[in-house]
Amino acid sequence: MLSQGKDGLFGAKTVVSDSLKSVLETNLVKGKIAKEIVLENGRTYLASISPVEVDEKRAGKVCVLHDVTEYKALEQQKSEFVAAVSRDLRTPISQLSGFVSMLPMVGELNTQQKEISEKINKNLDKMGQMVADLLNLERFEAGVELNLEKFSPMDLLDQVTVQLQAQATQRKVQLMKELSVYQDIQMDADRVEIQQALVTLLENAIKYSPLNGIVHLRIDVDEKNVTFVTQDHGQGIAPLDLPFVFERTKKSTRKDDKSSGYELVIVKTIAERHHGKVWVESKLGKGSTFYLEIPIFQENNKRQK
Repeated sequence: MLSQGKDGLFGAKTVVSDSLKSVLETNLVKGKIAKEIVLENGRTYLASISPVEVDEKRAGKVCVLHDVTEYKALEQQKSEFVAAVSRDLRTPISQLSGFVSMLPMVGELNTQQKEISEKINKNLDKMGQMVADLLNLERFEAGVELNLEKFSPMDLLDQVTVQLQAQATQRKVQLMKELSVYQDIQMDADRVEIQQALVTLLENAIKYSPLNGIVHLRIDVDEKNVTFVTQDHGQGIAPLDLPFVFERTKKSTRKDDKSSGYELVIVKTIAERHHGKVWVESKLGKGSTFYLEIPIFQENNKRQK
């Protein structure tokens, strides 16, 4: 009876769908759930399932379908547009950066000209990073499969620490890596993606640490997950910003936030691609602690390697 108005319900053809049947058979532990499904008619629906109770006893369930086909199509068009614009911007940004670097060859720059040149370079770097982040998101959203391999999370943490040591030294920030009893543990994940996520978290910790500050790094392990933890003692995150840290809609109130705004969105996407999660605990004026939790084994992801 999909796509029928109230006057067209009588005599309407019953829709038989394996996808819908699967949703209706979902076991509701408590509350309601929402699930996106594609029916045999090719349209996409958001299925909201709620329990029905009579005299405080479970009597059944009701499923309401919202047709989101047009919305999904617009979302896809928007993603394709952003990806196309991002790809087209790479060349001019690269060329502009090259031209700016060649300015001293024309003649010695005075102090004011050097300052202007540095500002141009900083903004070009920011634009370049934004383009790279958008293209990364587009690649993830396209459903590129994980390149799974076994590796030591401690070795990866060591590698990322060495990679960012110069940046930390420049800001006079000390990186303190806690000794772990999990030296020999191996995890199954896309090493490149996990490294990218860790670099982002550690870069943020360094960037928002005070001069002569300390950033603590460690891993926690339980039966199912490896959790990478980065802790800084910087300015912290305002309560107003906290719910949106990992969202595209994030609008930071930090005056010194010069990031593209997509770095932590990518970290969240990487975590979710591994059936993991990322979260943050923060107090204004005290610092922030980020947690990246990844399952040790990727049983639900197709092995590439």
